[in-house]
Amino acid sequence: MRTAIRIADAEGLAALTMRRIATELDVATMSLNRHVRNKDELITLMADAAVAEEPLPELGED
Repeated sequence: MRTAIRIADAEGLAALTMRRIATELDVATMSLNRHVRNKDELITLMADAAVAEEPLPELGED
């Protein structure tokens, strides 16, 4: 996910393709399909990964 996030941050979602990610990782494009079905799923996983890096805020007492 870090590679996909880095590409999207630097160049936008339009530049984010399975082929581009595979090239950056030096793997076959089709091998990525074993882990991610399509770009929509990739974006969802990227969002999950980005949110998971930030701690949740403290809950205040009401």
